[in-house]
Amino acid sequence: MSRCNWCRSTATPWWNPADAIQLARAERPHLIISDAGMQPGSGFDFIEMVKADPMVRDVPFIFLSTTDWDESDRAGGLALGATRYLRRPMESATLLSEIRRCLNEAGIG
Repeated sequence: MSRCNWCRSTATPWWNPADAIQLARAERPHLIISDAGMQPGSGFDFIEMVKADPMVRDVPFIFLSTTDWDESDRAGGLALGATRYLRRPMESATLLSEIRRCLNEAGIG
């Protein structure tokens, strides 16, 4: 678990979509950040689970990926309901700015 000082929140890592959706249901996060490339499964599988689940479907979802980055991946992620599809590496300040924007757009920030 990691701590985010500016937002007084924690980040909890997970490794596969089935565990991640269970954690999201239990934790009810303000924001989900996922890589598109996961094993087993994928971040695309995970976002489909999130958007189908009434408990967490309204949680803003950011894809942050190094490996799955072309226009079809980005378009596919956004079509599935991602709020953002970002490419790593990126500056920490840029990522924090995107997180803040997502939270503000969702009325959370």
